[in-house]
Amino acid sequence: MIEQEFKAFREAALPLMQWLADNRHPHVTVIVDSERAELLEGQANARRVSKEHELEKLEKALAETAHTAIAQARQTFAQARQIKERDEARAEVERLKEALKNALAEIGTLQNLAPVIPPTITRPEPSRLEIAAMAMQGFIANGTWGLTIADRSVDYADALIAAAKG
Repeated sequence: MIEQEFKAFREAALPLMQWLADNRHPHVTVIVDSERAELLEGQANARRVSKEHELEKLEKALAETAHTAIAQARQTFAQARQIKERDEARAEVERLKEALKNALAEIGTLQNLAPVIPPTITRPEPSRLEIAAMAMQGFIANGTWGLTIADRSVDYADALIAAAKG
């Protein structure tokens, strides 16, 4: 149909469309052909849905289902990750409890051995007085001390050393 034919068709159809709008309700239609014009009133209407329309509805439903499934999968994955992290943390706590138990047992063993091991006493550096007393004792014992000292001098040096040791 060329543009001029379309304009002519439209000019012829507009008055009939206006008459329907003014005189009838929206459920009335007119069928016009070259021999007659038929006025129809619809009592009920059932349409056959096109395959394209059905396909569009199915695609939309599929997209919604896929979106929901992806969201659920993400949530499930996040929950699984949390469960894995929780289980790893629990395993670490159990490992630390075992290490603590072993350390406490080792402390107990060491405490039981403590009475068996004699305490080590470290002797402080000797004082000058103590060194002098030891030197005097050594000289007296060797007889290299140039002075005459009574027999009890060695005993006095020993007593002096013992007093310095405290």
